[in-house]
Amino acid sequence: MINACHDRHLLPFRYEIAEKTQTTAFSLDLLIRTSADTIGAHKQADGCLLLGGVILKLQQELEQRLRDKGVRPTRQRMEIGELLLANPRHMSADQILQELREKGSRLSKATVYNTLNLLSKEGIVREIAVDPERMVYDSTSHPHHHFYNVDTGELTDIDQETVQITGLPELPHGTIEQDIEIIVRVRNNA
Repeated sequence: MINACHDRHLLPFRYEIAEKTQTTAFSLDLLIRTSADTIGAHKQADGCLLLGGVILKLQQELEQRLRDKGVRPTRQRMEIGELLLANPRHMSADQILQELREKGSRLSKATVYNTLNLLSKEGIVREIAVDPERMVYDSTSHPHHHFYNVDTGELTDIDQETVQITGLPELPHGTIEQDIEIIVRVRNNA
């Protein structure tokens, strides 16, 4: 997060590096030695820092997203949020716990589950019941559908506009449609 240092020569910040297919997210704490004029030229209005042509999103964005939903950004919530929300992905609570532990985190299983339930309740992540025994958390919170590969457990997003639903039965009296979520279960070709 950029904290405007009163020392005009030092700028502390953190950033994430992630690949699209396999995420390897890690934080680097850096001190960039620069002058106030250079900072002004590189710092953009959206809170990003343009460095060598790469826009570095800062931890501040996640904190604000949590605050906007009325969720206090505790260290534990930030740790889970940074992992899950760094880019679009689908993860079970056990997968999240495993990745956190691989990075040296000591969060408990209960903390991970409680945080995921809170993030889901507040609409920050979507909870997807892919089968009766498996809940997956989706970092993409806008309405969309999924392919679920029952052989691999992989979820793939389907854009909501690509699916047309016709012939929806009349809704029960006194109700309105909240949303429709479709999960298309697929298998690998034998």
